[in-house]
Amino acid sequence: GSGAAPLTYSWTPTDGLSDPTAANPTANMTNNYTVNVTDGNGCWATDIVVVTENANPTADAGDDIGFCEGGSAVIGGSPTGSGAAPLTYSWTPTDGLSDPTAANPTANMTNNYTVNVTDGNGCWATDIVVVTENADPTADAGDDIGFCEGGSAVIGGSPTGSGAAPLTYSWTPTDGLSDPTAANPTANMTNNYTVNVTDGNGCWATDIVVVTENADPTADAGDDIGFCEGGSAVIGGSPTGSGAAPLTYSWTPTDGLSDPTAANPTANMTNNYTVNVTDGNGCWATDIVV
Repeated sequence: GSGAAPLTYSWTPTDGLSDPTAANPTANMTNNYTVNVTDGNGCWATDIVVVTENANPTADAGDDIGFCEGGSAVIGGSPTGSGAAPLTYSWTPTDGLSDPTAANPTANMTNNYTVNVTDGNGCWATDIVVVTENADPTADAGDDIGFCEGGSAVIGGSPTGSGAAPLTYSWTPTDGLSDPTAANPTANMTNNYTVNVTDGNGCWATDIVVVTENADPTADAGDDIGFCEGGSAVIGGSPTGSGAAPLTYSWTPTDGLSDPTAANPTANMTNNYTVNVTDGNGCWATDIVV
């Protein structure tokens, strides 16, 4: 107020006021306040002010979230803020954010992010979200492997996958596999198999193994043969074996043979001789000569 000194002040109602006789009291509630200003001459004047306690806006930074290595995640709620328009957003820290003033920015690093939502009345609210960049799992489809004709091989590593539990496995293609969801399935055909390992965070990794069904070698112990008393005979075919090198030979029984590991040993006694031919893949075949 202004006028002849001294001036006195009287505010009504007095509820919610720090000092109803002050020129500028503090009000802490919604009300219509009237001030009566009286001067030194006993004259007075009045005025009214409307005081409103505005509701704070709401802030929702969203659920704590993780993303896979090298990826990102959208943060913030649905909606991030509500209240008197216009709403403004301020995210801190700003590191790793696509736009720290957006309602729903994208984060590409591990951090605890706080959003401050300010409404059209200047009131504000905050919330926090924890963002985690999860490490990808590992995948090991195992060493390239072969098996003999009509056989099979167990594939996958030791272990096939590691990472946040639970781990799930998906092998493709599924043809020839005992169980395409197993960590170490059995394969019974030639194929290039890819394993996809997914961890408990939804992150994944892949690896490939080459599986080959190797043809068995051939074995030929030669035609049944005889020799004269006191003599001998060379046994085995021409050739005795064929297949992936190197070939090894094992004749049984060994009695009467010049060398039971030779392709074509000499026999000097009557017997039924069996040759086992093993190739470089570990596959084998047998034949008998009398």
